[in-house]
Amino acid sequence: MPSVAIMEVYENMRAKIYCLFAKIGFQNWPTLSLENHVTLVLIERYLDFKQGEVWIEFVNEITQEGWRPIEHDRDAIETIMRIIDEKTYSVVEAQQQLIDAKIQQEQLDEEDLHRKIKDTHKQKERTIQKWEGFVARTSDIKALKETKRRQLQSIDQSRQRGPIKPKTLFHAIDVKNTSTTVFLGHYVRAEGAPFELPPTIRPLRKESTRDSLFGPESPPARALRPAFTA
Repeated sequence: MPSVAIMEVYENMRAKIYCLFAKIGFQNWPTLSLENHVTLVLIERYLDFKQGEVWIEFVNEITQEGWRPIEHDRDAIETIMRIIDEKTYSVVEAQQQLIDAKIQQEQLDEEDLHRKIKDTHKQKERTIQKWEGFVARTSDIKALKETKRRQLQSIDQSRQRGPIKPKTLFHAIDVKNTSTTVFLGHYVRAEGAPFELPPTIRPLRKESTRDSLFGPESPPARALRPAFTA
């Protein structure tokens, strides 16, 4: 009678799946889910488990038939069964490590999401505080003076301390006689007029514009160009 463990190889697709992965590799499959990774660890040790299954079946058969192995054979069988148990525990441990790593990664992702949410709320709170401070400075002279004092204190604390090299140039970083409480720069932002004129304003004609600049009897444009001589 053929072995049940051997006949099982022909009755299902496990051996074919193992041969397929043995050809293409068991590693570097980042798109697989956690369940598939756990199953892949089991598939990778399929041949070891099949050998252990054959040995377990062999031990059960000789036990049922009443055969008693000699001391050396008994030691070999015990060693083989111990190796089978160790391989089983190693597979279970590898699967548990995958599960723990997945859980830890999910916790890290959750903490990162919470941190981003907190940062967003803090940014909103800072925006609200900035607006409230602006309103306080523009509506209360005491708040304006206090903000101005902190501004001057910040400028003074940022100045260089200790000995100063000779011929060192100092540039004024504040503008005198100003009532602003923000740091000033050399650039301003100006909003221009709309591109299209309102319908009540009629655009000037080219002739009228030229006449307003040069007069009705002005010479042509090329006559106005200066003549350069060598």
